[in-house]
Amino acid sequence: MNIRKFLFGLTILILIGAVSYLSMVYLTSLKKKPEPPRIKKNIPLVKTQKVSYSNFSVDIVKQGRLSSNHKVELISEVQGKILSGDLPLKSGQSFKKGDLLFKIYDEEAKLALRASKSRFLTSVANVLPDIKYDFEQNYDAWMSFFNSIDLNSKLPELPKIKSEQEKIYLAGKNIFNDYFTIQSSEIRLEKYQVYAPFNGSFSQVYFQEGSIANPGTRVASIIRTDLLELEVPFEVDQIKWLKIGQPVDLRINKKVVAEGTINRIADFIDTKTQSVLVYVDVPNTIKQKLFEGMYMDARFYGFSLYQVMKVPRSSVFNFDEVYLVENDKLKKTRVKIEKVDQEYLYFSGPSENSIIAIELPLNTADQMQVRSQLVK
Repeated sequence: MNIRKFLFGLTILILIGAVSYLSMVYLTSLKKKPEPPRIKKNIPLVKTQKVSYSNFSVDIVKQGRLSSNHKVELISEVQGKILSGDLPLKSGQSFKKGDLLFKIYDEEAKLALRASKSRFLTSVANVLPDIKYDFEQNYDAWMSFFNSIDLNSKLPELPKIKSEQEKIYLAGKNIFNDYFTIQSSEIRLEKYQVYAPFNGSFSQVYFQEGSIANPGTRVASIIRTDLLELEVPFEVDQIKWLKIGQPVDLRINKKVVAEGTINRIADFIDTKTQSVLVYVDVPNTIKQKLFEGMYMDARFYGFSLYQVMKVPRSSVFNFDEVYLVENDKLKKTRVKIEKVDQEYLYFSGPSENSIIAIELPLNTADQMQVRSQLVK
């Protein structure tokens, strides 16, 4: 009896335990599992514009270096002692066109020339009697020529020969040879004085006053200072916009200091810079003193671009790639670059009314999802 009660009680306990367990499992299954926190995706914002093409009149600004328009090496053509001219023979000394820069001692050469003229005068005097009787029609011309000869002046022009016989006679008397020899000496005597061919200054002086110069001696170097030259490198594709005589504004620290003109355009490429050199004449005025070696900005005006779009340079990558926005995604697109200046770039290519990104986030990539903000 006691055993039956015991088994019955045990069975009841087991059933109660089973029901409790099943109830707990059931209630547990009804409880909702906590959802993981949602991470809000941050889509970057880009500023965009509609592609629209227009015509532009643009300028090109380039930097160049000033140099003298004219450089001359002064080389002695005669021998003698170097003497000073109208001003000291020193490096940095300025001079005006026509000033006597220096001279070579020439007294000996002058005396030799006078002696030659004296001998020639004697030769002409000796032929005058024969000319009077044999070539009477030309005697007055020769007498006038004889009277006009001055030992301290250049020989006058020879009388015109009127017959072959007269020519043969004078040639036999060495009249022609002596005349042209003296003319050669007169030209040579002029080489003892060296005059300034332009306004300028001595850049280098190699021989001072008192030194002995020989033919071929390099005495000094001079440069022109009233007209300088700006050497400006240009990209090959920009040369088509330039022409000889075109005006150019010249600036220092963004201030216009002079106006120049294009003097010449090189027809070859500089191998060092892979650019074409353009040379601009720059007048050197008292108002703004310019010096050889200075760097200046040159602004070339009035170039026309047709059917292009203007965007900030930062909008373009790898020289010719931009990002269009299609279906809220970036699309890398190549464009045709027409011109690049300091701040902006002009291009053509994409169809009008397509959307171009002009301000992009960091780490931009093709097919990146973005939010577009259209600006004007």
